[in-house]
Amino acid sequence: MSDETLPDDADGEQTIVDKAFLQARQTETTLIHVPDWKGWIRCKRLKVKERDEIFSKIKPGGNKDHTLMLFIVQRSLVEPKLSAAELEQEDAATIDQIATELMKLNGWSKEGQEKLAETFS
Repeated sequence: MSDETLPDDADGEQTIVDKAFLQARQTETTLIHVPDWKGWIRCKRLKVKERDEIFSKIKPGGNKDHTLMLFIVQRSLVEPKLSAAELEQEDAATIDQIATELMKLNGWSKEGQEKLAETFS
């Protein structure tokens, strides 16, 4: 261990992230209310590999908005677990609403969402 002093974080703490903390975060989920489904869904944050997988499936000339939203929802949904084919049968506005909440959950800012839209349009 070096004698280097760590800067204070936002909470005034000086800590190095513990691996156990990171592993525990991998199982964290959150509930999102879906009025059209008259209930709640349980979702998880996307991992880097999952995000990259989503972007790799978007094909030039395809329906990018639909594809992006669908993949975000499918990869993030924990309960109920629905396939892409099942999600494609749902109302587009509902999928868009869920995907928008998931983008917020994953830390994609409004600017980041706009940049994604520009990238794939």
